[in-house]
Parts: sequence; structure tokens; C-alpha cells
Amino acid sequence: MTLIGTQDFSLQKAAMVNIQLEPIENRSFVTGIVVDAETGAPVGSKSVSLSSSDQSERYSATTGPDGRFTMPAVAAGDGYELLITGGGGYAAYLQPNVSVTPQGLELAVMLAHEEPRTLAGRMVGLDGTPIANFSMVVRAAKPPYQAMRVTSDANGNFLIQNPPNGALVFESQSDPRMLVGGVQIANTGQDQVTLKLDVGRDEIFGTLVDSEGQPVSAPNVVLSWRHIYDGINSSSTRRSSADSNGQFLFRGIGPGTRTVIVDVVGYKPARVNHDTATQGYEIFIELEAEATS
Repeated sequence: MTLIGTQDFSLQKAAMVNIQLEPIENRSFVTGIVVDAETGAPVGSKSVSLSSSDQSERYSATTGPDGRFTMPAVAAGDGYELLITGGGGYAAYLQPNVSVTPQGLELAVMLAHEEPRTLAGRMVGLDGTPIANFSMVVRAAKPPYQAMRVTSDANGNFLIQNPPNGALVFESQSDPRMLVGGVQIANTGQDQVTLKLDVGRDEIFGTLVDSEGQPVSAPNVVLSWRHIYDGINSSSTRRSSADSNGQFLFRGIGPGTRTVIVDVVGYKPARVNHDTATQGYEIFIELEAEATS
């Protein structure tokens, strides 16, 4: 076979393009350093923001290990607000009326240490009996959702050092699920709070039956409780099941009215309020069969 002709495609001509970068009009660099107000040591990993509601502009940066940050291409103008978030032992820093010139801006910020805050509290039942050795998680009700664990002592007392700011929520992590919301604390000093929890010596023994009095088993029976006091909302949720005899049991509850909620396939959902103080510890619930088509 004779090779008539060949073409070499391995060599390609390179095109050169010249690009000229033009500076953005009225934009400049904002740089700065964040240091400890007491020691002068750099403070890293701090979120820094520069915002202006008038210009609808917002810029952000994070300080490096040397405490320095840079915000490129910031629009020149007046009325900016510089914010450095708190946390890590430092108080938040806010500086209004910051002006950014076309020549740029260099900032030096000294962060003050956060004033120590404590939240003293007590976990009790509705009758005032202290609840000992009970653990809950306390978290901020709004972002950022900082959280920490707290456990009561033998007298139901607890103390939290530097709790999250603002409104707090206390929540247990196991059954029964306890939830306490609406706890407000100040930004400085010491606050005190009493958490009223659904814990006591009462019990509810129940039986589920159908319209003919035959027992009905149920995999999920819920006991719900809610109590409001001093602007604080305390609630609890317990779960149990009814056996082949239709019987279920809730122990360790406090006094007051509770709602038993039953939802079984083939029967209409049932919600029954029951007060152990006036109705005793035993309850019978008759389930109504769903209509068949």
C-alpha cells in the first residue's frame, strides 16, 4: 500500500490575547487588624462585616491567625456599620458611621473581653419538689443556635456559665421529652430561673376498648401536657403502647390535666383530657370504628 499524503495536526498555532484590567470606579480596599484589648495579641477566626443600608451594600471577611482581614472592591461612601461578632470570650464590637474613601481604609479594632454571665436555676415539679440529677440541653431560641448541657444537682439546682444570649429553650434528649421555652436572660450579670417540669409520683393506667368492650392494642399512645407560668411555656410528651389487653401505663408524672392521644388504624383518632387529681389514676377510652365504604 502506498501512502499518498500526510498531514501533521500535532502542531497548532497559539493565539495571544492582550487583556487590560480597568479598576472599578469608586471601589477600594478595606483592611484591618483585630487584637485583644488587654494583651494586644491578634484575634483570629472572627467574622467581620461592613454594611450600609443606604447603599444596600454588605461585605464580609474573616480574620486570619495574624488577626488581619481584607475586603476588596468596597464601594466608597459614608454611613457604613462595622460589626465583629462576639463569642470565644469576646464581646461583640459595633462601630457606626464608618467612611470608606476612594483611597481605601485601614482599621484597627481592639476587642474587649465578654463580661462573665451566669444563669442560676432550679428544676422542680409543679408541687415544688426538686428534681435531682436531671439533664437537659439549653440552646438559643434564635440563630446562631448555641447549645450546652446542664444537669441539676441533688437539690435540683444548676448553674450555667456564660449561657447563650437572648431567649433560651431547655429540652431533654430522651423520653419523656421535656421542653421549656420563653426563658429570657439579660446580657450581663446573674439571672435566676425556675423550670417547672412534668415529673412526679402520679401515674395513669389506661385501657383501650372498642364499641363492644373488646380490648384494642395500639403501638403508639401519647401523653401530652402543657403549663404556662411567668411567660414561660413548659410542656412534656410521653409515649407508650397498649398491649393485647388494650392496657397502657404512664409513670412518674406530676399532678394536673393531661391529654391522652390515641391513633389506631381502623379507628377514629381519640383525644381525651384526664386530671388525676379529680378523676383518679385509671382511664378507659372507647375507640370509635371508622366508617367503611
